[in-house]
This record gives sequence, C-alpha cells and structure tokens, in this order.
Amino acid sequence: MRVPRLDLILRLDPDLSNRLPSGEGRDLMRIAIIVTAVSAVVLAAWLTLETRRNRLVWDHFDVVKPGILYRSGQLNHDQLADVVRRYEIRTIISFQVPGEGVEAEQALARRMGIDFMNLPMPGDGFGQEAQFREVLKACDDPERRPVLVHCARGTCRTGAAVALYRFERDGWTVADVQKEMERQAYREGWLPGYIYAMVQARPHRELYEPAITHDRNLPHRAAGVKEAIDVR
Repeated sequence: MRVPRLDLILRLDPDLSNRLPSGEGRDLMRIAIIVTAVSAVVLAAWLTLETRRNRLVWDHFDVVKPGILYRSGQLNHDQLADVVRRYEIRTIISFQVPGEGVEAEQALARRMGIDFMNLPMPGDGFGQEAQFREVLKACDDPERRPVLVHCARGTCRTGAAVALYRFERDGWTVADVQKEMERQAYREGWLPGYIYAMVQARPHRELYEPAITHDRNLPHRAAGVKEAIDVR
C-alpha cells in the first residue's frame, strides 16, 4: 500500500506549508493520513468479500427470453442453486464434457427436483445439430421451462445454442444473431447460419458420446430416470 508523501504534496503546493501545523501537529497529520489510507484499503477489502459472499457474480449470465431461456458460463454450486431458485429454473442444460463437475451439477439438480441434461460438445461450439435441437425441445415444453443453458464461459457452445433459438423461435436475421453473439464474446468468428453445415464434419465425436444424457427429476416424470440417446 502506498501512502501519500507529505513532502511531495508540499512541492505541489508550497503555500500549503504555511497552512499546516508544525512539529507535533504535523506528525499527527501524517498519522491521520496513514490511518485514513489504511482504513480505505480495509473497507474496500471488506466490501469485496461481502459482495462475493452475498451477491452472485454470474459469468456471462443473461436473460434470453424471460420465463423461457437463460444463459451463463459455468456457475459454482451456490450460484447455480441461487439462479435455479431466483428464476424458477426447471431444466439445466450443460454443454460441458462429462466429469466430476457435470456429476456434481447433476446431483444438485436431482436434489432440487429439476431436470438436468448433458449435451457434451467441443469448446468451439460445433456440436451436433440434434444436440442444439434438444435445447429447443426443452424451451418448447411448458413443463420443462424455464431452461438454463451453459458451458464453461457461456460464449461459444452456449452462443451456438442461443443462435438456433433466435433463428427458429424468435425469427431473428443472421445479422441480428451475429451481433448478439459478438456482444456475448463469441470468439470463433463464424457466421452462425453456417453452424449446421459444419457440425457434421467435426472430428473426434467419440469424445462426446453419448451426445445427450437426460436426467429426469421433475415431479411429473419418473424420478431419477436417466437415459442416453443415440443421435447417430
């Protein structure tokens, strides 16, 4: 922490020395400056901790359509539980590759009594068309929405899914969809209208099998029923 030096201040304003106390008074003023600076740093640190503790910091979170579709990056356990409660989410769709993180998220969804769907795909967003259409199916079903879709950062994979929704449900133009993808930091630079032609040629698809895993936990469905769907 850097504390303002009184001698430098006096150089900037020579007349200030005539207005400042001398001797012991000047020492007290120096102490007061230091105490004020330290207090400001401590207060800023405390506010930062309180903000992180009491307020969500959601990575790339956005409302696509209120009551139907929401998007984000990877949220931690507490953030995910909070967004489910706050927006009454009924289906979580993750584009992450299966692993401990996906399993923990699936367990959370099961405890909260909501559906969880895993649609693993590469980080650049070039998944299979059938995977993206699972998002539309969930959004079209009143019993399964609102839906939260997310990947690691909420940009490429999530952006591709939202692009399909904008095209086919909202009737957006290619230009409008591209602007939204750029605003959400979609980094691949591909025109979203070409997504469907490219996904068929992506290599190493076996890394992302099964392409769709749906864990049904909503009350109207069989609790804990898990299915893997072959989309080949």
